[in-house]
Amino acid sequence: MIELVGEIAAAGIPLYGITNFSGEFWRLFRPTAPVFDLFEDIVVSGVEKLTKPDAAIYVLAQQRFGVDPGRTLFIDDQPRNVVAAEAAGFLAHRFDGRAGVEARLIELGLFSEAAEAASGRVTL
Repeated sequence: MIELVGEIAAAGIPLYGITNFSGEFWRLFRPTAPVFDLFEDIVVSGVEKLTKPDAAIYVLAQQRFGVDPGRTLFIDDQPRNVVAAEAAGFLAHRFDGRAGVEARLIELGLFSEAAEAASGRVTL
């Protein structure tokens, strides 16, 4: 998945994150995971005192990232988080491996329309 994240970033598609990590764990873990350098911003549950699938965390992410949920793809491995993101108006995909994510990105035209995506058409 790290390779795919790099490919998405290289295509000019903005990346954002929401994690249920504690603030303390994130502080220690973040420096060990350079893949997160590719993300524009990350909402950390332990810092914000909100967790997925609470609707408030999706509202916070939408406001903080400045994205249109209807043009933003949320990817998570937990079905309840995917359902909550959809309820908040996001496009959503349950992570089921690289092939599934790639298929969803192709379905949305992200890899074939990277220039539009880079201009804010769709974000991850």
